[in-house]
Amino acid sequence: MTDPNHPDSRWTPPDQPTGEPPEPTESPESPEPPRPEPASQQPLPPPSAPYDGPSTPPPPHPPQQATEGPATDRRRGRLAGPILAAVIVSALVSAAVTLGLADLGEETAEAERPVGDQVADEPDDDLTGETPDDTAGTAEGSEIADIADQIVGTVARVDVEAPGAPDGLDMPGEQPGGTGSAVVYREDGYLITNAHVVGDASTTQVTLADGTQAEAEVVGTFQPNDLAVLQVLDEDVSMSAAPFADQSPRVGETAIAVGSPFGLDATVTSGIISATGRTLEAPDGQVLPDMLQTDAAINMGNSGGALVDAAGNVVGINTAILGSGPQGGNIGIGFAVPAQIATSIADQLIEDGVVSYAQLGVVGNDLPPAGAEDLGIPGGALVQDVDPDGAAEGVIEPGDVVIAVDDEEVEGFADLAAEIRVREPGDPVEITLLRDDEELTVEVELGEARDG
Repeated sequence: MTDPNHPDSRWTPPDQPTGEPPEPTESPESPEPPRPEPASQQPLPPPSAPYDGPSTPPPPHPPQQATEGPATDRRRGRLAGPILAAVIVSALVSAAVTLGLADLGEETAEAERPVGDQVADEPDDDLTGETPDDTAGTAEGSEIADIADQIVGTVARVDVEAPGAPDGLDMPGEQPGGTGSAVVYREDGYLITNAHVVGDASTTQVTLADGTQAEAEVVGTFQPNDLAVLQVLDEDVSMSAAPFADQSPRVGETAIAVGSPFGLDATVTSGIISATGRTLEAPDGQVLPDMLQTDAAINMGNSGGALVDAAGNVVGINTAILGSGPQGGNIGIGFAVPAQIATSIADQLIEDGVVSYAQLGVVGNDLPPAGAEDLGIPGGALVQDVDPDGAAEGVIEPGDVVIAVDDEEVEGFADLAAEIRVREPGDPVEITLLRDDEELTVEVELGEARDG
């Protein structure tokens, strides 16, 4: 697109003039020298295409690499090694953030004033004199601002008073203490956060949106979904609970993240729901199933905060990012535990102190690529051992390769774990497996495990 202030080529007038020059007046006695012909009035140059950028165009961006298309199966989006975005601001962030402020004088501001159709308060069309709608392009911003007004007061900062990240998390420079976020779940003092935010702590300090600080005890944690519940014990502390969605969001819907990245309270960022049903495998091998993916900016300290939809309902608890560099900065790929999973686990921790979940009772690993090639399959879960007291005893054998659960493809052991974890104890499941080069389908009634 061409910048109208810097055209690529100089306009050349047409060959023929557009008007007739006046005839000279003749004098029989003393002829006057001919008068120079007046310059023909030049037509205005043709209008340039509108330019949407600043008056001085920015340098071209480096070419971007093409991204992969959407996975054909919702379980194929497994990503190994996400950085759990907790936390540990006091330990991980050693350099202060410097904010550069520019004070423009009136002359500078006037010089950089937008031109042409960028000026909203001037007619867009000289012929019609119509003025563009002053509210154009602001609807989305107003919507996000309204949602922020509703939800910011329900998200707190969490300061850990004991050793922070548990073993297995790839957090450089781990030290006692750290900062994360939490969402008020119930007005009687309960908040939901991530298990990796509280770590091994028994108590934490929460700072509410109005600045109120209060001690909170850790009611319980559930590592398989990286969730924890806190309770503020001071009954005089007033808390507003966030509304939680009762159904999963759709891909492409608005997503708004609220939390305390790097200790910056009440930070709001926005984007969309990029994908659902993601399976993540943490550096310690922990599998996080059925995660939401978003491009709303999430950084360390956002963990445990809210991911909100356009209706102002919490759809997820922000948990992890794929980041670049030792600080794990945001690159537009973040993950959240769905609200339905978070509230179910929170209810069990509050009522019973433990969480009941489905278990198959097998131990294994990913089928090596060479083995998958020999079997002519894209991958599978290789069973290495079977719990003698588990649901799979007598049905599944060591050496079996699981390739599907209820017709959902399994390309690795994390896929198998995720498929089991989204079901309930006692649910019957059909397991498709390969045994001695023969494909079999067996039925297993899932067992129950308890943790908290």
